[in-house]
Amino acid sequence: MTASAFDAIIGHAWAKRQLASAIAEGRLAQSHLFTGPTGVGKATLARALAAEALAGRAKDPARARSLALAGKHPDLSWLAPDEGSIKVETTRELLHSLSLSPVEGGARVAVIDDAHEMTESAKNAILKTLEEPNPSVVIILIAPNVDGVLPTIASRCQILNLRPVPRVEIETALTGRGASPERAALLARLSRGRPGWAITALADEDALAAGPAHARSDVSAVGLADGTPDLCREAQPGRRRGGAHGGA
Repeated sequence: MTASAFDAIIGHAWAKRQLASAIAEGRLAQSHLFTGPTGVGKATLARALAAEALAGRAKDPARARSLALAGKHPDLSWLAPDEGSIKVETTRELLHSLSLSPVEGGARVAVIDDAHEMTESAKNAILKTLEEPNPSVVIILIAPNVDGVLPTIASRCQILNLRPVPRVEIETALTGRGASPERAALLARLSRGRPGWAITALADEDALAAGPAHARSDVSAVGLADGTPDLCREAQPGRRRGGAHGGA
C-alpha cells in the first residue's frame, strides 16, 4: 500500500478520510480553511494535504510527496506573517506565482499560515483570486477560527474545524516516538488535545515552563500526585521556544 502524508498525522481521522477521498475521486476543492486551537495540527494537516495534492498530479508521486513534506517542492508556497502581519505586497507575489504554470506536475499549492493576520488589502487580494477558481491551484488558509477571516473568503472555502485529539491517541503517538509510558501519559494529559504542544514538550522540557498556564500549573499537581518529577521546577526558567513542528 502506498504511503500517504496523512498517515503521520496524530488524530483527526475524519478530516484525513475526507481529504484523501476528495483527492482520490478528483473532487478536491480549490480553497480550504483549517481552524482550531494552537498546536492541534492545522499546519501539519495543511502540509499533508499539499503533499498529497501535488503527488496526485505528479509523474513521480513519491518524489513530489517527499519534496512537499520537506518544504522543497517548487510548486508549494508557504506564506506566514512578517513582523506581525501578512502584507498585500507579499500576498500579491504569492498570487503571481500561482498564476504561473506548475514547474512539476499539474498543480500549484499555497498555504497561508495565520491567515487572520492578513491586512485588509491582503484579504481583498486573496478574495479576488478565490472568486476566479483555477483548477490547477489549491489554496489552504490556516486560522484559529472562522471569525478571523472575511466572511466572503470563508464562504468560498471548504472549512475543517480541527477539534482536540483524544488523549489516548496522543499518548500512543508519544510512546511511538520513544517516550516512556509515564512521560507520554503526563504530556498527553497536559496537552489538552494538542499533539503539536505534546511533541514539542517531549523534545524540550523548557516547553513546560514556557508553555500555556494550564500546563505550568497542572504539571506540578500531576507530579505530586503520581510521582512524576515536576518538570516545571527542573527546567531552566526564563527560556521560551517556538511552537511544535506542524503544531499550529
